Amino acid sequence: MTVFTGFSYLQSCARLAHAHISLNRTTRAFFAFSLAYCLAQSVLQGFTYALDAEYASFAKGVTSAAGMPARNVTDLHGVPGQLRLEMCSDLPGPCEDIFRSGEESEDMVESHSNGFTSGLDLPRHQPLTFVPMFGVGIGNGTTTGVQIMALNEPGIELFLNERCAQMVVYLKQHMEHAQAEDLALVFLQLWLLAISLFALLKDSVPHTLGVLSARALVASWSAYAVWRTQHQRDIFRELLVAPGTPCAIDFFPSYFTTRIGYEIGDLVLTISALVIAACLSWRLLKVLPTRTAARRVTLTHEQLYNEQTFKCLGAPKPIMRINKLFMAVLASLQLEVFVQVTGMGLWADQLFNTGIKEISEHTALYEALIVLSSALLIPWIMLGWYAIRREMKYAVLLFLFLGFVYLFAWTFMFYSSTYRWLFITWPFLGAFTIASILLIVASIILAIVCRVHFDRGLKHYLQAESALARTEFAPDNFAVETTQRGDKQSSWVSVRTVGRVSTRLGRKLSSLTSRTASTLTGRASTQTGRSMATRHSTASDESFKGTSERHLSETSTNWAFGDSIESDGSSKWAYESSREWSYEDADKAAYELEVYGAGDAQVFHVPTLPFSAGRVDLVGAGAEMVGEVTPAHAIRAVRTYARTVTPVEVEGYRGTPTPVEGQRATPVEGYRVPHGNYI
Repeated sequence: MTVFTGFSYLQSCARLAHAHISLNRTTRAFFAFSLAYCLAQSVLQGFTYALDAEYASFAKGVTSAAGMPARNVTDLHGVPGQLRLEMCSDLPGPCEDIFRSGEESEDMVESHSNGFTSGLDLPRHQPLTFVPMFGVGIGNGTTTGVQIMALNEPGIELFLNERCAQMVVYLKQHMEHAQAEDLALVFLQLWLLAISLFALLKDSVPHTLGVLSARALVASWSAYAVWRTQHQRDIFRELLVAPGTPCAIDFFPSYFTTRIGYEIGDLVLTISALVIAACLSWRLLKVLPTRTAARRVTLTHEQLYNEQTFKCLGAPKPIMRINKLFMAVLASLQLEVFVQVTGMGLWADQLFNTGIKEISEHTALYEALIVLSSALLIPWIMLGWYAIRREMKYAVLLFLFLGFVYLFAWTFMFYSSTYRWLFITWPFLGAFTIASILLIVASIILAIVCRVHFDRGLKHYLQAESALARTEFAPDNFAVETTQRGDKQSSWVSVRTVGRVSTRLGRKLSSLTSRTASTLTGRASTQTGRSMATRHSTASDESFKGTSERHLSETSTNWAFGDSIESDGSSKWAYESSREWSYEDADKAAYELEVYGAGDAQVFHVPTLPFSAGRVDLVGAGAEMVGEVTPAHAIRAVRTYARTVTPVEVEGYRGTPTPVEGQRATPVEGYRVPHGNYI
């Protein structure tokens, strides 16, 4: 039974995801764009990683054969033409100069090649072997070096002297950093895809803007990477290739040409991704309908995409603002997951796998901080999610405390001279460190703002949204198409019938008074024997009240079901009836909403005003099709079986009153109910 329930839940989640993604052309395009660019950029970064790995392997082979101590690191100062390279056995010292621009090597055997006609292009084609060489004479002294030979090509060999091998340490450091960057960028593309999907599934404005901002930063980094590679090419030519240097051998006959080609391709992809994402995000965030009387224009959404989260519950603006703050916290935390894990991973890689661990003074402490931070990251994120969503005051305080602990941990890293040196010499690590700190600060500030707005309705709204979503009453279950013909909109909906539901919502229904008039202009239908209310709403914000005690005649029934229906089936009608159930408190009520249109009719119960509501039990009602009315394809009547009806008065509805009996009803342009915006 548990397996079946889990499978049903997965099926439901899949249906919800498909409904969100396929909502309209813009959402489908956004999903396809995110997936396609994720794959393209990941593949390109994979090629770059493979290229860097080959040269990193070569540099590691040279330094290992030369017997370079693991704790030795190089530190480069100056700009091309005025370079100074130091070899350090500790940081910040002591260090020894191994290269200065303009100074030629003296008193050592020159590095030379035999048979390498195109530099060191061999690592991409055949394996190399590195042999340490000792006692190579120059005058009366000896020196050491490394003999490099191609295993499959006898006679092709290369000798690098000791000073050249020392300078290859700098090449090794650079290639290791490049490899780490390539892997991080691959995972960044996967993470951007995940956040993009979350933005679609949750209709989250903060996530959409977060993805757009991340793509802008990635595009900026790609442009910087192209410049940096060209700058690095000049540095390596001066250090290793130019005549008179300790090596004087071209290590990179095709490396920089190939890498720059990859990076230019990546830059084109990132810039085009930024432009496309900006256009699609704009269409998702703000609809720009073209008012043309002569043609039919399909809108991106019914109204604004940033209200899509509230289509089901019809949340007022204060709740919308608070929920956006909540989604902003979530967006910051989800971005922080990747940024902090990547930043910590880069630092951990240096601390565990390089000579940095040999010269770091507090390696064990840093390792403990990294492990502890990684272990607590997901619980911290989940704590923030649940604490704010459920307005758990003490849990929010714990979340804020842990946020300050994370902030202190990052700040404490700068106590290490080794970390400060990496932060300065490795821009990629520096960028992720700064981004992580900024996201932690943003999460703390936004969480404090959300804490200030507790007890204002967010908890009740989210509980209602979750309960209705579990019963498949959610925006993603609506097949809604809104078009514009001239100045008139026409709409239709098709929803599933909600079965038996049980949930509890919010605070007490302070705005309800039992046994008083309903806000909806309504009439009790003699055919169904229950209180019935009809409303047609346009774009105006006119408020109205009415009573549910008047009776419809046969003429008015025809007016309600027949004459007012357009033959194209593009109108819809909604009926609400006020009912009082067996609640613990007698002044709680719920509304039943019936949506008719396009040959379909569904019934479901929704609570009234969940933002000021108390504990409300929702009980589903059965619906029975009772025959067709004219025109048959446009509307059908529904008979609903429910309990005793008691009219109540509710403030807060918006719309225009029902037309006078006998007059033709105005076609529906917009309809707002306590748990729905059907536009």
